[in-house]
Amino acid sequence: MADCADVIRYIVNKAAGAGVRVYPIAAVTLGQEGRELTDFEALVRAGAVAFSDDGRPVMTAAMMAKAMKAAAGLGKLVISHCEDTSLAGGIINEGAVSSRLGMKGLPGAAEEVQAARETALAASYGLPVHIAHVSTALCVAIIRDTKRRGAKVTCETCPHYFSLDESYTLSCDADYRMNPPLRTKADVAASLRASKTAR
Repeated sequence: MADCADVIRYIVNKAAGAGVRVYPIAAVTLGQEGRELTDFEALVRAGAVAFSDDGRPVMTAAMMAKAMKAAAGLGKLVISHCEDTSLAGGIINEGAVSSRLGMKGLPGAAEEVQAARETALAASYGLPVHIAHVSTALCVAIIRDTKRRGAKVTCETCPHYFSLDESYTLSCDADYRMNPPLRTKADVAASLRASKTAR
């Protein structure tokens, strides 16, 4: 876990002779537990280029605001894995396919409410934030609307979110399970449109 300067230095040193560029992203919180910020200054000095608890969300708005302020003060970004864990719990998208399979689903709302929080923090405090692996049409709309209002928000998605939909999980093949999960055809279409019109 990249939550201390020694780990970042190790990554930088191991990558030095690899023939590729490695950009280490440090953890936002110690142990990615959301309770205490890592030492942002020491991590940047060691070579960190950004901060993220990716795979885990920073659950409180107060902690995220504190992280965004600390990162911006060093000219760096926080990258948010948007997932409200109080809404989470499933391993595939909540919807028609999860119902058909009798499985608990992970709703798009888990991503969307946290994306709304991050973009609101960015707008209110004038701080930058990056939203990782956007997977729903509403999340795209939230980000686009906030950017139109002048907020410093960037985002990205992954190829599977604009090329595969939740129907692939009917195969029960673990290759189609990821976090966030594959979403609906409408979400895929929105992600594809957004990727073609990104600015």
